[in-house]
Amino acid sequence: MSGGPRPTLAQVGQGVAAVALACGAVIALRTLGEAGGPIFSLGFLVIAGAVAGNVAAFVGLPRLTGYLVAGVLAGPQVSGFVAATDVKALSLINVLALALISLQAGAELTMALLQRTWRSVLWSSLAQVFGVVVPMTVLFVALAPRMSFVDGLSTGALWSVGLIWGVVALTRSPAITLAILSETKAKGPVAEHALGVAVLLDVLVLPLFAMSMSIASGQLMGLDFEIDVFIRLGRELFASVCAGTSFGLLIAVLLRLVVQDRLLMLVVLGYGVTALVTYLRYDTMLVFRVAGFAVMNLTRFGRELIAVSERLGSAVMIVFFATAGAKLDLSALVALWPVAVAMVLGRAICTYVAVQVGHRAAKDPPIVRRYGVTALVSQAGVTIGLATIVGDALPDLGRPLATLIIAVVGINELIGPVVFTWGLKRAGEVHDAAVTPTSA
Repeated sequence: MSGGPRPTLAQVGQGVAAVALACGAVIALRTLGEAGGPIFSLGFLVIAGAVAGNVAAFVGLPRLTGYLVAGVLAGPQVSGFVAATDVKALSLINVLALALISLQAGAELTMALLQRTWRSVLWSSLAQVFGVVVPMTVLFVALAPRMSFVDGLSTGALWSVGLIWGVVALTRSPAITLAILSETKAKGPVAEHALGVAVLLDVLVLPLFAMSMSIASGQLMGLDFEIDVFIRLGRELFASVCAGTSFGLLIAVLLRLVVQDRLLMLVVLGYGVTALVTYLRYDTMLVFRVAGFAVMNLTRFGRELIAVSERLGSAVMIVFFATAGAKLDLSALVALWPVAVAMVLGRAICTYVAVQVGHRAAKDPPIVRRYGVTALVSQAGVTIGLATIVGDALPDLGRPLATLIIAVVGINELIGPVVFTWGLKRAGEVHDAAVTPTSA
């Protein structure tokens, strides 16, 4: 999800003027006693998010950061231009956004890439699964006294919520990795290793996240832990993989038959398949991830799927991230910022140590050992998607936990593109020195 070329000062100025007019329209409607409603809020967030993304890109920050900030400023806790009821109504957009994010991420994992980098990618990924999830779970429990929203939880419930945090800390950002590689035109072992690890980890995260959510839900309801949880989860994940493969083949058939209305086709499939797999209790994000992988690797329509998804995704992603910003609990964010900083530092340290263990096991070349880790700071769409799921699924503590996740993502989103670009340049894989990291 690259944000495109860096905007000019004139484009930024025109965008700011457009937002000012939109704000004036909101104020005028309220003066007249008229309510904007969800449709008006949708349009306002698209305009404000796009302009904020351009402003962020102009000053050298990721566009996603601009989308989040636009949502915060427009949301019910700041200006109130977008009411809380409208934010809730716009959550329907999240369904389509998560489908598009998962489809594109699945399509990025190609067999050709895995064949070239499988040993390095596999060892690095496994090392991070154990070297990040476990210590980050422990860190969450250790910092629990500073997080009021976990007060009163039983020991088992606290550790299960900590496990969710540990799994979320494992997520990376294939979208940002691809965007930086596209902007820098980087080629070499560090670039290939970075893309392979980022994509594979995002695949591994989904079953781990499903497991952690299942365990946490049981513990929060006071249910004793039973080994049957893993058996049931295994069946659901196997069914999700089968369903995703079938869905991917169906997409390929439709892409072959439908030429004029592919955008509409993808919207209908996104909502329809989400409703079906939710009813069947499959893992929705895993189904779409496997579908994207199947289309890319089992058919010749992978690139066409990505092209259609990107055409559809720009406005959808703006609303998705802006809505996530509008949902932020700012009072909780103010209270939790020291914890967020500690989590960012802890994740960085755990990732570095785990990656070095993986590099040694895989016998990676020195250049990859030195700079491969720089690709693993960023977090973005999938992580915010998981935060949205946590916020909706867990009673009481879901929203502040989601706020903490998004705060950490925001920090990593600022740091990650800069660190990765630096690593590629130091590795000698960037041939365009004028590149700046403005990815989304």
